[in-house]
Formats: sequence, C-alpha cells, structure tokens
Amino acid sequence: MQIAAAAYPVEALPDWDALHRKLTTWVAEADAELAVFPEYAGLDAALIGATTPLSAAEETARAIEAAPRYWQMLAEIAQAQRTTLLGGSLPARNATGALVNRAALITRTGEIAFIDKRQLTPWEQAETPLSPGRDLPVFDPPGLPRLGVLICYDGEFPLQARAIRQAGAGLLLMPSATEGPAGATRVRLAARTRALESGGHVVLAQTVGDCAVSAYLDRSRGRAGIYAAPDGHAPSDGILAETAADRPGWARATLKPRPKGDVDITAAWDTQHILAQLTPFAQKHA
Repeated sequence: MQIAAAAYPVEALPDWDALHRKLTTWVAEADAELAVFPEYAGLDAALIGATTPLSAAEETARAIEAAPRYWQMLAEIAQAQRTTLLGGSLPARNATGALVNRAALITRTGEIAFIDKRQLTPWEQAETPLSPGRDLPVFDPPGLPRLGVLICYDGEFPLQARAIRQAGAGLLLMPSATEGPAGATRVRLAARTRALESGGHVVLAQTVGDCAVSAYLDRSRGRAGIYAAPDGHAPSDGILAETAADRPGWARATLKPRPKGDVDITAAWDTQHILAQLTPFAQKHA
C-alpha cells in the first residue's frame, strides 16, 4: 500500500478556487492510496480572504462556517483522484452541537467519517472555545487496512493508541500541529513510540511555516514521517520515510505486512502487570 504524509503550509488564499487548486495539486503529488494532512490544515478554508490577523474567536467562527464546504471539496477531490484522504482538521460542530477540533476521513468513493480530538492542549483549553471529543473510532476504508486516528496531543497518551490496536487497527494516523521545535520533537517521539508499542505503522503529518493572520497557526514547526517498530521488516531506526524539518512536501512509503518472527510487544503487553511488581526500597535492602 502506498501512503503519504504531508508537511503542509496553511495560508490565507484569495478564494475557494485557489484552495481547490492547491488541494488538487497536493493530492496529485502525494501519488498514494492514502494521503494524510495535518491537524488544523483545514484552516486554509477558514482563512480565505483574510488580510489582517484574526482572533481565535474570529478564526473559529470562520472555520465553523467553512467546514461543510471544505469537506465536500475534499470528497470531490478524493473521488476524482481515487485517493483516500485524512483531511486537515478545523474547529467544527459535532452531532451534539459541541465545538470540537474535527478531522475527516474521506474515502476514494467520497464517503466521509469524522474524528474529534480528545486531549486538548493547555493552549486549546485556555485560548479557544473547543471541547474534547468523546469517541475513539476505528475505520475500514475500501482497499485499505483497518486504521485509527489520534490528533496531535492524543498521540502522546498510550492507552488511546492501545485501545485502537486492540480493536484490530495496525495503522495509526497522527495529524499534528506544533509551534516550535520542542513540540515537534515531542510529537515525533510519541509517533515512533506508538509504532514500537503497536507493532504497526504510524503516520505523522504536521503543519509547517508561518501564517500571520491565523491565531491557531501563526507559527508551525515540524515534519512528516512514516514509522514502524525497528525490526527485520523495517529500517534499523524504524523510519520508513521523513521530510526535512520545516520544509513543505510529502513523506511517502510502501507499507508491507509485518512478517512473523519480529519482536512483538503487543503479544506480551498483558504480562506487564506481572513483571512490574515493585519491591519497596526498605524491604529490598533489609
């Protein structure tokens, strides 16, 4: 399976036609069965025509209005290019009316399913009106393996990834947006750790570059990468593909099933409670 992860710059484009051209070009250049866009990449739609810096509230309101049209545009592109897409997230209303950071998985046949971020960052909690999502779905897109999605900070919490793996998903998508090198490094390390723990593949897509009019993405640092557990089926460092730091583009890889005989942490996961019995210091040294 050919897969691609985007290091993607968000910008204030002049109109919807310009956004359609941008997304059409990006998906064509991905040249993959599954193309993954980052967290908040959907803000391209919210920023159309913006010429001065927006507040978080203003940008959020624009995103809510733009979201349905943005998803429909992605669905048309996915169908035209026969590519399944994880569309970039943006603030949107869910079925209960809650305001969430929502990504869309769009199949090559145009079907749309949604994923909401569950673990909001301290900045999102303090500076935005977003609420945490509740569901933890897995998906079976046509022609692709079962997969799950953890949006940025979600991917730093191993029990969420473990639940997705236990549900039979060997492919984990991690769309992300981080402001500086430390955050980008932290999320990258989390992605590689989730690959080690799951024995599957983890796809990291991140925003890059500066966008002066955006309150959410005025500055983005990161890279795209596709990771596996370091073992016989993968490179010794587990990195199947990466972009250069802070440079727009696609990381691409061909994913293959993991052969039998590789070290598999998942097979021994439930023995941890047996091996992790702690001996109090005083008793140990009595």
